[in-house]
Amino acid sequence: MNTHFRKVASAATAFFVLVFLGACATGTNQNFDNYGDPLSGAEVTEVLAGNFLPFGSSDNGTFFAANGALNSLRGGGAIGIGTWGAGDRGLCMEEAVFYRENGAVKAEPPFTNCYFVFKAENGTIIFDPVGMGRNIVLPPGTIRSGFAGRAEFNRLRSDLGV
Repeated sequence: MNTHFRKVASAATAFFVLVFLGACATGTNQNFDNYGDPLSGAEVTEVLAGNFLPFGSSDNGTFFAANGALNSLRGGGAIGIGTWGAGDRGLCMEEAVFYRENGAVKAEPPFTNCYFVFKAENGTIIFDPVGMGRNIVLPPGTIRSGFAGRAEFNRLRSDLGV
């Protein structure tokens, strides 16, 4: 990927994240009464920045870098690369997924997900997807500090040439 394309892609991604953060702040939350007020952008950032959220197996998941970068190990040699941002009442992520199919590098178009984020009294973190109503519930201890899979992510990224 050449430097000019990366700069244009980064600027476009930043624009879309800002637009979707605005959407998160104006959406309605289906679980407002159950969990109280969503976390503020600063609180969401405190929960996620520098941390890894596993999904599926403990080796797969998403790392939220403090600088807004998002890196995912998605299983089967696939990785996700994108950005994340937290604003008033919401978290939005944009991610493109890269993988090999029959030896050729494939890329899925970037997709965006936005969530209201809550923290229950027992420390459970709840992600309420905007417009979807199916929550992601992370009990205490699920979110891990750092990115233990960084070496594997970098190896796969190099292999995929992205």
